[in-house]
Amino acid sequence: MILLHNDKEYLKYCKEKIEKCANDNLKLELNNKTQILNIKDGIDFLGFSHILTENGKVIRLLRGQAKLRLKRNMKILSKLKKILVDEDYINTRLTAFYAHICHSNARSLYRKINNL
Repeated sequence: MILLHNDKEYLKYCKEKIEKCANDNLKLELNNKTQILNIKDGIDFLGFSHILTENGKVIRLLRGQAKLRLKRNMKILSKLKKILVDEDYINTRLTAFYAHICHSNARSLYRKINNL
């Protein structure tokens, strides 16, 4: 989960409330990766880097490692497509990759991979 707000103290308050709710109601604990960060530095989450632009808009970029992993997997799948008979598996994987890419502003990567 990512929670964005311009007041750090309010985020600390929210973190305490979330921890209390998770502990009391769900019997869960937040892990040690829970942090309060400045979004101007970028926040890495689920393969994306979330960055605040100068005009106050938050954009989502694919992380470099995620791009490399996607490209590598797409090349492997394109080779397997010629060998394997199970088209459903390949199409499912391709759809998942495309969906992940479409949730960022990596349209050029989508076009590049689509041409493999």
